[in-house]
Amino acid sequence: MEETNEIMRSKLKEMAKHKDKLKVAHINAQSLNNSNHFTEFWDAFSNSSVDVIGVSETFFQDGSRMDIPNYNVFNVNRSSRRGGGVALYVHNRLKAKLLAKSSGDSFRPEFIIIEVKCANETVLISCVYRPPKVGFLETYLDALSILDVIASNCNEQVVEYGQCVAPGFSAHDMIYSVYDFHVPVVKKKVITFRDFRNIDRDALICDAKSIPWTQVYDCENCDDKVQVFNDFLLQLFEKHVPIRNVCVKNDEPPWMSDDLRDMIEERDKARVKSLKTSDPEDCQIWASIRQLGIGKKKQAKVSDFPVSANELNDHYLNVSKVDHPELGTATEQLYNCDNGDSDPDNVFHFKFVPALDIYKIVSGFKSNAVGVDGVSLRFVKLFLDEIVFVLEHIINFCLQSSVFPSLWKCANVLPLPKVSNPTKCSDFRPVSILCLFAKILEKIVHDQIYDYVSDLNIMNPLQSGYRKGHSTVTALLKVADDIRQSIDHRKLTLLVLLDFSKAFDRVNHKLLLIKLRKLGFSMKLPGFLKGNLQGFKGKFLGIYRKISWDLQENLLELTGKSPGITWNFGSFPGAGITVWNPNSMTTLSSP
Repeated sequence: MEETNEIMRSKLKEMAKHKDKLKVAHINAQSLNNSNHFTEFWDAFSNSSVDVIGVSETFFQDGSRMDIPNYNVFNVNRSSRRGGGVALYVHNRLKAKLLAKSSGDSFRPEFIIIEVKCANETVLISCVYRPPKVGFLETYLDALSILDVIASNCNEQVVEYGQCVAPGFSAHDMIYSVYDFHVPVVKKKVITFRDFRNIDRDALICDAKSIPWTQVYDCENCDDKVQVFNDFLLQLFEKHVPIRNVCVKNDEPPWMSDDLRDMIEERDKARVKSLKTSDPEDCQIWASIRQLGIGKKKQAKVSDFPVSANELNDHYLNVSKVDHPELGTATEQLYNCDNGDSDPDNVFHFKFVPALDIYKIVSGFKSNAVGVDGVSLRFVKLFLDEIVFVLEHIINFCLQSSVFPSLWKCANVLPLPKVSNPTKCSDFRPVSILCLFAKILEKIVHDQIYDYVSDLNIMNPLQSGYRKGHSTVTALLKVADDIRQSIDHRKLTLLVLLDFSKAFDRVNHKLLLIKLRKLGFSMKLPGFLKGNLQGFKGKFLGIYRKISWDLQENLLELTGKSPGITWNFGSFPGAGITVWNPNSMTTLSSP
């Protein structure tokens, strides 16, 4: 027996043959808020070429997951009680504008009216749901009357129409029609990647040995050394690991497994059999299977960003901004006059980093994420022996010069949603993808700082954050044990918890640099960290309009840092540096 789900799929494929025609479909979903129904809706339509999908009885509520890939959604949710709701999904290759919609009142018809621009025509499309025993159809007609509409009999524009069963949603069939209105052809999704499958490692090593690495040594400044070094690596990368473009046929939900498809097939067979035979037993089998439901409740991906790149940029630059003129003036004076009062016998200086240490650090890295420099960890590991001494020269030159290379201060910023249905900038968490060699340099600096702090016992013994062998577990054990001990001694026990909003974002950079000097760090480290912060740039990934920003003007003016693009967010020195800021508070709370 032919599977019903495949009938619907084949019908959608048949509609796809009309590549440049306007294709419209409608289903009565009887709750896309149901994870099973939404899964099948995603699976059926996200890769289809249907231009406009009308859905009645969506059952959507505020906060419901309603996005699917390649479509923009217009919807009206019922506000007064459960159920109802209508939506129109418009393919993102078409421009659409909302013209009118109902109020969401459950005692009136629910509708949404949009305008869709085709190549040479503008089409008015509406999805209407009239709940049982509900009148007031004139409400919908009045909404139409306020528009300038030219109504005509366009049956001659209908190329194809029909219906097919859709048991994954309800007992209602899917209805569809194809109109002779020209629309843009759907472009296939293309992904770009580096092909490591056929790489010849021996040839790569041979070519790496023939590179004139001495040009790196001959450069006089750090930025030039890094640029020449990076250019040589990219030459090898392009030659031995070429870029391939592959068209993606399907963008299926990640949870749609073969087992799940088999279950859908069995359910749909039962539906077809019940329709054909009308046998009560077959109908009961179908009803039982449908009541059981199938599918796994999974989190849907965000298909489009609800905010623009510029809005995210402004948010990240100002989220931790601190405006305090008096504090700023006092800090400026202290910063300019302070020369440090640390013990000259215990001054921190950067140590020489041997090639073996660099080799161990690179070997310990796991992430193959590629930063702005375009260099992959997987690629570098293939011929690390040939370049480790060049890298040793660059890193030690950077440390002795207290310079952080400009190229390594650039990062790709990926805004990841913190909630299931993000709607504003604060719902995104920025994650920086740093350059590979920037992470190596930062790891080296972190290790040297941590060893210095540990040797001098600068850290408070109760400090749990950013320490080896310590974690939130050890901190909770200490607090819980102190509380139990106080209770055993019949002492009055109070627990006060302080939650600072964006505490590390708001660290005053000038005060931090002053503190480093007072703790015994030579001027090279504050100079290095200052150079690390200045001129840091980020570029959004996953947003069409790429932007960058420069923090040089904002660095030391009490504006804090932008999350995800400075060393305090995901890079190694931040963990070592931020240890001392909480320690300053311990003197205030000592008994």
